Amino acid sequence: ADRLLQLQQAAEFYLMQIVEIHTFVGIASFDSKGEIRAQLHQINSDDDRKLLVSYLPTAVTAKTE
Repeated sequence: ADRLLQLQQAAEFYLMQIVEIHTFVGIASFDSKGEIRAQLHQINSDDDRKLLVSYLPTAVTAKTE
């Protein structure tokens, strides 16, 4: 669980601090299939950054097969 939290925090830090202005960013998640969580979106303001952070996964569901 700690690793997943660290991964989420790292992704949030990347979006809020590192991605340069005017960069296009999209968010996808993967398990047995891929899911687009946010289409490509251009970073023009802190609000754009916060919007993309809101699409980050916050929990992982374990599937048994």
